[in-house]
Amino acid sequence: MKYTTIKELIGSNQVIISFASLGEKWEETKTENGSRKYLRKEYRARLEHKERTAFFSYFTGSGIKKPEDYSLLWCIAMDATFFVNNDAISATFKEWADEYGYDYDSIKARDIFLKAQKSSKKLRDVLGGELFRDLMEMINEGIEE
Repeated sequence: MKYTTIKELIGSNQVIISFASLGEKWEETKTENGSRKYLRKEYRARLEHKERTAFFSYFTGSGIKKPEDYSLLWCIAMDATFFVNNDAISATFKEWADEYGYDYDSIKARDIFLKAQKSSKKLRDVLGGELFRDLMEMINEGIEE
């Protein structure tokens, strides 16, 4: 493996990541005992590498003051693992839903699938094939930083 951390991969390859805050909003999630509300921060993240640029939505909990650069790559790469491990972003929605326990009759699940698939493609397009493969290898090895 070429890199020991995602931070090293970013620094060694002039990958530029910046975040613009879009504010905070309350979200509600269902739990076994009803529901729970929590405050989350929303960012517009910009990823640049070799004159290629992409934008991503990125969310954190309210306790995080500023997102770390490596956390953006890690989150998007985690979403991409299913697509990459299943023949380079060609998996079907039903395969994805079965893998992650979603109902494939759900419109909300379909929206999540399409966003993850789109983000995976954008990440690959910005980083280029070799750097994208290096990042995915790190994710598959369990490297988080």
